[in-house]
Amino acid sequence: MAAPPKTRRRAQVAPVTTTPTRPPARAGAPGDPGPSNPRSRALAALSVSVPSAWAAAVPVHVTVVPGSTSQSSEGGVIRLGAGQLVGSWDHARFIATHEWGHQLAFLYGSQAFFGAPPDGFPYHGVHPEEVWADCVARGLTGVSWPTYGLYPQCDAGLAGWARVWLGAGPGARPRTGG
Repeated sequence: MAAPPKTRRRAQVAPVTTTPTRPPARAGAPGDPGPSNPRSRALAALSVSVPSAWAAAVPVHVTVVPGSTSQSSEGGVIRLGAGQLVGSWDHARFIATHEWGHQLAFLYGSQAFFGAPPDGFPYHGVHPEEVWADCVARGLTGVSWPTYGLYPQCDAGLAGWARVWLGAGPGARPRTGG
């Protein structure tokens, strides 16, 4: 009788915004100050990606930290890993806007759980808070940056829903947190 197959334990996964180091990028894309000053690049990425009405409604304080992991905390705090800002301009815009998407959820989400997306967001799988932030980033930047299979991707339909939701502007949405 053959031995039963061995089962594998599922490996712990890194946060969705942890990415491998990217090759250095050159400045040149519209709005890109280049990778030499990561904080300036992060602020520029948000400035060109987030509509001004939303930026005023969801203000943030951006700091750059060592490494390639980024995170958002309540109160408008975004910590962006320096390693995520030295790659392509598209990647820098996506990561900064993804973290801003978490800030948006803290203030305009359903509050069903920490970082929950707004009521009506049509995704009901695992990690809706990460899918929401990806959809905000994709909807605002037009860039889809895969999370290396760690979390479900924001598909075009979900990104479209986020784009329409954002398009109404902050005055059309109830503030639910903060």
